[in-house]
Amino acid sequence: MQYVCSTAQNELAGKGVGICDELITLEVMSPDVCDLTLIDLPGIARVPVKGQPEDIDNQIKRLIMKFIEKQETINMVVVPCNIDIATTEALQMAQKVDPEGRRTVAILTKPDLIDRGTEKNILDIVHNKVIPLRKGYTIVKCRGQQQIDKKIPLEEAAEKERDFFQNHDFF
Repeated sequence: MQYVCSTAQNELAGKGVGICDELITLEVMSPDVCDLTLIDLPGIARVPVKGQPEDIDNQIKRLIMKFIEKQETINMVVVPCNIDIATTEALQMAQKVDPEGRRTVAILTKPDLIDRGTEKNILDIVHNKVIPLRKGYTIVKCRGQQQIDKKIPLEEAAEKERDFFQNHDFF
């Protein structure tokens, strides 16, 4: 499935450097689940890399706004724990279109990379005390690149994630 999507992405947007407004649709059907559309938007690039247009940042922001401003959209903002949440441009964009935080949920990633002593700050965020969102925050620890390169199965990675949270002094 990933091969089909990346092949379509390369054809529409160029191999690894461009973006386009045209959606790549992958339909998964099951009688046991409700209808749901997920749109994976690119991260916000600030500096163009080789082969990207000089205005790649503006192109990406326009594309993101096109989808997140729709009132029927639930915006999922991914924020690494090891950066200051107040500086997160994606969360700022979500706040512009959803100032009351009614349709924004935040996913906090990389809790294993935070500086010691900042755990309570992260917990304040998770408990919705810093930037309130009606749908709140979820904290996850995903597979790292080394685990992906070693082809660690998802089940094993999920077990390691569970162990991380169960054995962590704060999380």
